[in-house]
Amino acid sequence: EEEERYYHPETAEYLLKSIEDEFDLIISDTGCSLDNGLAYGGLRMAAQRFLVLNQMESTIRRVEERGSRYREAGIQFNQIILNQFQEKDPYSVDYLSERLDFPKDRFLLVHQADYSRQAEMEYRTLMEYRDELYREDIRKLANVLLGFMGEEGLSPERKGLWKNFI
Repeated sequence: EEEERYYHPETAEYLLKSIEDEFDLIISDTGCSLDNGLAYGGLRMAAQRFLVLNQMESTIRRVEERGSRYREAGIQFNQIILNQFQEKDPYSVDYLSERLDFPKDRFLLVHQADYSRQAEMEYRTLMEYRDELYREDIRKLANVLLGFMGEEGLSPERKGLWKNFI
C-alpha cells in the first residue's frame, strides 16, 4: 500500500528556520527519499550534507539509483559517513569512491564496534562499551562537525596518567 505524504518541503524549512537561531548546530536526520517533503525540505535547508552509508550492495545501489534525482534537485553531499565499516570488506573506500564518483578524502569511517549486537540487545549505547576504535571514529566525526561550526576540535582521549595506588 502506498504511503500517503502529508508534509511538504516548506514544512521542514519553516521548522528549521524557526529554530536555527536557538542552536549552534542542528542535525536533521532527513532520510534520503526525495519524495518525502520533510526529507527534501531538510536536505534543501542544510548548509552541510552528510550521506550515511554502509558497505552493503543494496545500500550502494540505492544511492546510485537516486543519484540523478539528487543532482536534479541540486543536492550535493559534502561527506559520506561509512557506518559499520569493516577493513576487510571488498567494498573498500577506494572501491566506493570510484563507484560513487566521490572523493576518497571526504569519507568518514565509523568502524564496526565489537559490541554492536550486544548493545542493541541491552538497549545501551556503544559508547558505554568503551570500544577505543569506535570512540576515536566518533571523536573524528565530532571534530568535522565542530570544524564546520568554526570551533576547535576535541583532543584525543588520554589514558589515565595517574594510577590509583590505594
